[in-house]
Amino acid sequence: MDWPWYVGVDWGKSEHQVGLLNTTGEPVAERKIPHSGIGFTELATWLSEQTNPAEPASIGVALETSSGPVVDCLLALGYGVFAINPKQADRFRDRYSPAGAKDDRRAALVLASALFLERPALQILEAPDADMLELRARHRLRAHWLRTKQG
Repeated sequence: MDWPWYVGVDWGKSEHQVGLLNTTGEPVAERKIPHSGIGFTELATWLSEQTNPAEPASIGVALETSSGPVVDCLLALGYGVFAINPKQADRFRDRYSPAGAKDDRRAALVLASALFLERPALQILEAPDADMLELRARHRLRAHWLRTKQG
């Protein structure tokens, strides 16, 4: 399946950089979102506004991770989510900046471009069942509780 919209999300600890490409691979918008439930809601709202609103199933999203709350949220909302191996992502970045300088804005657009250009080489993620999502959420809550109790 080809998508009319391609999104790259550069993962960060406290915030994520997002880049959006149209059906011809041209950058059309970008923004940062916080790593929080509010941030994920902002991302879904922003994508809907930017795509006039397209159905989530018509939007492909590339990230350098295959799990976590961002992935779970995107899958639950029905987006086409692709995990790009970090080594693969490094090679894609080398096409645009051989010096290897880290730039979150460029990284997000590179991930979106990789999805646009190399879609057949990438694997779409499948949404886990509800029990697995609940288990992951409980695990994250427990890990957070343990970190706050120790610190």
